[in-house]
Amino acid sequence: MSIQDVPSKSSDLHATKILLENSRKHFMGLNMGSINMKYLVEMQLAVRGTKEAMIQRPLFHAIVCPMSPLYYPEDEIERLKVCGENGLPVKVAVEPMLGASAPVTLAGTIAQGNAEVLGAFTLLQILYPGIPTVYYCYPSVVEMRTGNSITGGPENLLLYAALAQLGTRYYKMPSECPALVSDGFIFEQLLLQKGMGTFMAAASGAAVLSGAGTLDGGMGSSLAQLAIDDEIVQIMRRIWAKFDVNENKIGLDAVHRAGPKGNFIVDEHTYNHFRDEIRFYPSIFDFRTYSDWAKDSRGVHERSQNKVSEILNNHEVPPLEDAVIRELERIVKAAD
Repeated sequence: MSIQDVPSKSSDLHATKILLENSRKHFMGLNMGSINMKYLVEMQLAVRGTKEAMIQRPLFHAIVCPMSPLYYPEDEIERLKVCGENGLPVKVAVEPMLGASAPVTLAGTIAQGNAEVLGAFTLLQILYPGIPTVYYCYPSVVEMRTGNSITGGPENLLLYAALAQLGTRYYKMPSECPALVSDGFIFEQLLLQKGMGTFMAAASGAAVLSGAGTLDGGMGSSLAQLAIDDEIVQIMRRIWAKFDVNENKIGLDAVHRAGPKGNFIVDEHTYNHFRDEIRFYPSIFDFRTYSDWAKDSRGVHERSQNKVSEILNNHEVPPLEDAVIRELERIVKAAD
């Protein structure tokens, strides 16, 4: 999310400094323009130490944004050149709006969005052959009665799934899908849209899911929702995990030993295998019975807030060296 208490033209640099100081995970580095992109590269170099180390394990990737329909602004190409010259991965955010900047039909938006992604890939690989990227198209649906942009409706899910299938199965590329973006802020609606979106994305072969923690079509963000979305993704990972089917796992011997009206609690097959299969144990959702829940009736939202507090209070990130922090401060000050 964009921060508001710093100079607006360098807010991306202030945000990146905070992320670099407080996380060692890879993130998407939003940038305000090609000039800022050069400062962002400096900041990443300050943390990674060398260009070779940065290329080997980049701490963030950049995003460039063509405009639908079919237009690539000059400064977006300049951003791309900064990334290409420094070996950073680039995500091209193609974001057509059905009925506004793309055809009003699902098939038409898919065709145009796919063409815009392929055009971006062509430009990327001509300028910088082999530059890392993903297949990413994030279409929204214009509500013709109001002009609002819808991101989590059933038509969106169909668009996301079709485009993820094109990227993954047809072009053999990792695909990103905005599966966890949802409309509004009604809690029950968020759970429905995010759960359905994650299922559709997983079924379509998407490699990266974006939108975790967001609500109101991406205009807001919630740490409690982020924790819930994490658990939704864990559930989906369990559904898509493999399980073995073989003579041992089928356990016909155990069935014969138990026999009619028997049980498997004390059988050796249970003892040997109850840790084999992956089990999902919720930390936010609740598998207890009503009678057990009545003794501790915290809901999903309260449990997620407790988890957020636990993480914020206990999670530790290895600190950057003082010299690196001073260099990051110098870069941001120079940009300001």
